[in-house]
Amino acid sequence: ALKLNRDEEGLRQLFELYGPGMKGSPFAATFDYIARPSDGVGFDAGTIQKRIADVDQFQAFMKNYRERLLNSGGGDAKPEAQTSRSRDSPTPNG
Repeated sequence: ALKLNRDEEGLRQLFELYGPGMKGSPFAATFDYIARPSDGVGFDAGTIQKRIADVDQFQAFMKNYRERLLNSGGGDAKPEAQTSRSRDSPTPNG
């Protein structure tokens, strides 16, 4: 919410309060991406490249998280491709 509202002071406080504790966690990169206050720099080539790298990092996190969730056995969630394949596959009896 702080990021969406562009509340830089709130982000700065959040980052200072929880940033050190999040550094060693598996969610460190995601927290850094979401909670780090902007550096106040405009959209130059370097900033754009960094934002693209941030998006790539976030997508990698989400892929890993999805895989861990599906492999945890805690839910009945299956990837859509597997679910549709099992419905569409003919049974041995016909």
